[in-house]
Amino acid sequence: MTTSSCLKFPRMCRPTETCLTSKAVGKKGKQRIVLYEKGCMVKSLCGICGTKTAMGIVFAYNNSCCNTDLCNGAPGAKGSLAAGVGRVLVSALASALGLSLL
Repeated sequence: MTTSSCLKFPRMCRPTETCLTSKAVGKKGKQRIVLYEKGCMVKSLCGICGTKTAMGIVFAYNNSCCNTDLCNGAPGAKGSLAAGVGRVLVSALASALGLSLL
């Protein structure tokens, strides 16, 4: 799955939240695993980076925020069956990392 094949699920952030884009990178052997998350986040977690471990993989993550309508969206993104299946897998891994996909 590429970032251009992500499904779009726009939603309104709560007044205490802002738009989030987060990227987590981990390695398992020679394989590099990259996870992307887009959604809403409490403003105090913007600009935060760190590491989390899930399924024996250490991920380095970085949260970025913005505050205009759909500012964390990917222009021209298209949905597909592969993207839908990928989204389910990413959701499961994100849950294991303690992240929420909105």
